[in-house]
Amino acid sequence: MQLEQLTRPLMTKLRLAFTIPWVVHLINGVALLATLACIAAVYTTIRPNMDDFKQYWQAAVNIRETGDPYATTPDMRDPAIQQARENNQFLWVAYPNPPLLAYLVQPLAQFPHPLAQRLWFGVNCVALAGLIALSIYASGSQLARRFWGVVAFGACAFPPTMMALFLGQIAILLSLLVVASLVLAQRFRGLAGVLLALASFIKLYPGLIGVYYLVFRPRRAAWWSIASVAGIAGLTLLWHGITPYLTYVTKVVLGNYYPYEAEFNISLVGFIRRLLTDNLYAIAIADVPQLATALIVIGSLAIVALCFWCSSANATPLSRILQWNAWLCAMLLLSPVNGYYNLVLLVPAVLAMVRYIEVTAAAPVRIALMLATLLCLMTPGWYTPLGDSSINLLIGWGQLGLSLSFYGLVAYFGLLVYLARKSRLLHET
Repeated sequence: MQLEQLTRPLMTKLRLAFTIPWVVHLINGVALLATLACIAAVYTTIRPNMDDFKQYWQAAVNIRETGDPYATTPDMRDPAIQQARENNQFLWVAYPNPPLLAYLVQPLAQFPHPLAQRLWFGVNCVALAGLIALSIYASGSQLARRFWGVVAFGACAFPPTMMALFLGQIAILLSLLVVASLVLAQRFRGLAGVLLALASFIKLYPGLIGVYYLVFRPRRAAWWSIASVAGIAGLTLLWHGITPYLTYVTKVVLGNYYPYEAEFNISLVGFIRRLLTDNLYAIAIADVPQLATALIVIGSLAIVALCFWCSSANATPLSRILQWNAWLCAMLLLSPVNGYYNLVLLVPAVLAMVRYIEVTAAAPVRIALMLATLLCLMTPGWYTPLGDSSINLLIGWGQLGLSLSFYGLVAYFGLLVYLARKSRLLHET
C-alpha cells in the first residue's frame, strides 16, 4: 500500500511528460532512427544464397526465356526428385506460387539476381511503411498515432518482419494488399475488390476475406473482387495461355512440393501433420494420416464458426476492426502454407487491441496481449541454445513445445474473437 502511494505521483508525472509535444517528438525521432538502423542491419545481412526472392526472380526469368514460370520447378512425383530431397540434395530453384507474381516481377528479371534482390528489399521496405501507416490509421488508436515512431520500430523489430525482409518474402506486400482492401472497403469498394483479387492471385488464402465481404458486407467489394479475378485470369490466359496454371496445379498443388510439416509452417495443417503423420522434419506421435485429416477438418470448421460467431454486418468501428483482424488470423491458421514470416500480418491486430484497451481500460486484455505477443516472438529454432536436449522437441509429444509461435497465433485469434463479440454485444445492449 505504501509502495503504491509512493509510486502513484511518479506515474502521474510520467504520463503528463508523455503528453508534452517536444517529448513526443523526441521519442518519435529516436524511435525512427532506431527503425532505420534496424532496416540497415537487415540490409547488410542479406545474401544471394539465402533468398526466397530468388524463386520469384527465377520464375520471371523462366517466363522471359521459355514462357513457363515453372520451368525450373521439379516434379515432386518423380522418385529421383523425392530421393534427392530426402538426401538434402534439393538444388532446384522451385516456384511455389500461382503464376501472377512471376508476371508482376518481370521488370526485376531484367537485372542480375543480386541487384534485383536489393531492389526487392527496397520494395518490401516501402510496403512495410504503407502497412504500418494503414494499421495505425485503421486502428483509431490515439496512443499509436501519438507515438507512431515507436509503432514503426516495434513493427520493424518484430521477428517475423525481420525474417520477411531478410528472406525477401512476399508476406509484407501481401499483408499490405489485404489490409488496404479491408480499410478501403467501406468507401472504395471497387478498389478494395481489385486489391483483394491481386492478393488472392499471389497466394490463394486471402480469398477467405471475400467470404467476409459476401456475408458481412460490403458485398459490392466481393463482386468487384470476383470480377477482378475473372479479368486478371482472362488477361493472363490471353498472354501466356492456360499451361502455366495447369503446371501450377500439377507441380505445386498436387505435387506435394511444399514442406507442410516443416517447423516454420505454423498453420493448423502444419501443426497437426507434424504430430500425426510420418514426415522428414520430426518424429510423429503416430502415423495416422486419416486422424490428422479429420482433426484438420474439425479444427478448420471450428475456426470458421468462431469467425461467424463474432462478426456482424452492423458492427461499430471498433468492433469491425476487431472482427476483421480475427478473420485475418483465421486466414493464417487455415492456410496449409503459413510461414512464420506471415505473422507480420499481426501488426494491425496489435493496434486494434491497443485501441480496445484505450477505450475500456481492461487490464486482463493488456496482460493476455503481452503473453500472446511473447509467444509470437519465439522464432522457429528458438530452442537452439538448449543444446543436445533440444532434440526431445522433435520427438513425439515433445513437439507440443516446438512451435510456440503457433500458440501465439491461436491466442491472438481467440482474443480477437472474444473482444469482437464482447464489443458487439455491448453495442447491441
